[in-house]
Amino acid sequence: MPQAASAIAVSVAGIEKSFGPTRALAGADLAVASGEVVALMGANGAGKSTLVKILSGSHTPDAGTITLDGKAITFASPSAAKAAGIATVHQATDQAGAAGLTVAENLALDELCSPGGRFLVSNRSIRKRAREIAALIDLDLPLDRDFVDLRPAERQLIAIARAVAASASLLILDEPTSSLSATEAERLFAVVRRLRDSGMAVLYISHPL
Repeated sequence: MPQAASAIAVSVAGIEKSFGPTRALAGADLAVASGEVVALMGANGAGKSTLVKILSGSHTPDAGTITLDGKAITFASPSAAKAAGIATVHQATDQAGAAGLTVAENLALDELCSPGGRFLVSNRSIRKRAREIAALIDLDLPLDRDFVDLRPAERQLIAIARAVAASASLLILDEPTSSLSATEAERLFAVVRRLRDSGMAVLYISHPL
């Protein structure tokens, strides 16, 4: 049985953003609770991408407030948003991992690159941690496969597994099914339902109305 939505994980109030004379957001309000999936839908130019970029630290709002786990917060960069607990899986799946690395190395990438994290020096330790992270969403991929050889759906799942491993408060999925087959989309939806039931807040961005 799905977990009932509880405390608000993230909310935005009165968010405004302009680019020169173009007003992309005019007082946007949104709240996503833990254990809830909220869909944000609209046509191109509606401001969806701008809001995602604000939440993920790529843009700074001109006005308004972002509250994360009950605390007002601002993000100076994408790395600051990620460190605060906001994970974003972008529509461009080449951003979901690092080219030139294997599945195992991408799954363990956050810990490999984190100054405060454990130092995974051996291939055995990297593979062990990668298997642990993959198991969080029942991801079954050959650990030695190169990231560039993965399908878009597989790249997305790697990014989602890393977000779960990092205990993200909010997972943002930016038009995740745009390059997926119907079967791959159903698999993604199953993972999203599982994350919702575990208590994660999910913001699902979609273009079709």
